[in-house]
Amino acid sequence: DVFCDNVPVLVGHGKGGQPMTSRKRYPPWVDARLRQAIKLKHDYYSLSSRYPTAANTAKYKVQRNLVKSMTRSAYRLYVRSVRVTLSDSCNRPSLHSFVRMQRSQNTSRSIPPLMSSSGQLTTGAAEQAEVLNAHFASVAVVDDASLPLPSLQQSPHLS
Repeated sequence: DVFCDNVPVLVGHGKGGQPMTSRKRYPPWVDARLRQAIKLKHDYYSLSSRYPTAANTAKYKVQRNLVKSMTRSAYRLYVRSVRVTLSDSCNRPSLHSFVRMQRSQNTSRSIPPLMSSSGQLTTGAAEQAEVLNAHFASVAVVDDASLPLPSLQQSPHLS
């Protein structure tokens, strides 16, 4: 069958056989003006990386701070407009999309940075697991020290 033979070739390719690339999705509060400012910030960053002069670095820093303030104000306006929309009427799709967006932003940082015993802040998941393990191992109490600890087998739920 000709169709089945060509499916692997067609999947992942767009018009003219070119590989398809997904466009970066911006949050709903990022408008065209803010996207343009972000692009300019990236351009200034490239310029300051390629030609690290004081003037190029200053241009980048000014644009970076401008983008940061524009993003914060756009986000505040967006949250305010969503609150007004939700308070006016129970618009379920808007509510669910807003809650989903808030939840996705907050899940990436579910554990705050932890201080290790050496005094360094840890942010990686593996590092934080080691810090927590060391803490709980240091405060754990064995009732009878003469008895060996039981050996734990690999959990089927961890893979």
